[in-house]
Amino acid sequence: MRNFRELEIWQLGMQLAIKIYPLTEDWPQVHLFRLTAQILGASSAVPTNIAEGCGRSSDRDFKRYLEYALGEAFETETQVLLAFSYKLLTENEKDELIEDLHLLQRKINAFIQAIK
Repeated sequence: MRNFRELEIWQLGMQLAIKIYPLTEDWPQVHLFRLTAQILGASSAVPTNIAEGCGRSSDRDFKRYLEYALGEAFETETQVLLAFSYKLLTENEKDELIEDLHLLQRKINAFIQAIK
């Protein structure tokens, strides 16, 4: 069994989810049940799926959960771009999040490739 807390990809995923949460606190109520819930859910699902995969007994299962985490990272990127287009994020906030997401996506993908 792997210790997910020691994995850089889990740590980066946690940092990202924690960074996104306060940015959504002042978003208008109209976005609460769609965009806000979506971006918070997708961003928190990245480290959650990595942690869940660490509890699986086979590399195949672990890899599948890493692929889920990667998909959630891409979903989060889309939500960030939508939030920016709705003027809920500044350009600097958007750029910083996208940079973080691209790094995380590359690292998760490299981890997946190393398991193959």
